[in-house]
Amino acid sequence: MSKLRCECSEVISDSSDLLPYKAYIIPDTLLHSLIEHAANLIIEGHGRDLGLSEKSRIWDILGGTLDHFTLGSYQCPHCSRILIEPRAPGQMYRSFLPEQKEGVNIFQQ
Repeated sequence: MSKLRCECSEVISDSSDLLPYKAYIIPDTLLHSLIEHAANLIIEGHGRDLGLSEKSRIWDILGGTLDHFTLGSYQCPHCSRILIEPRAPGQMYRSFLPEQKEGVNIFQQ
């Protein structure tokens, strides 16, 4: 996903890393599987020699694992609506509007 249109018509871009309005959701039913899968990949050495430093190797393993087990989510900078990536391909993003004003910038530290 590089661009997504919110219900308020704002265009949300996902063209770089470390976006303040992007987060990942891990369903509780998949958390144990995610950790187990990542641990096994690290132990197995990812099944091939990547020729990278150990830190880079771990980033590569965890990044691929997170993509498989998580749902991407975005908060519209204009209306604060939360848009959640669908699990099944071809479905529409689901959106939710925070009820309290404290819901603005919820993904930022």
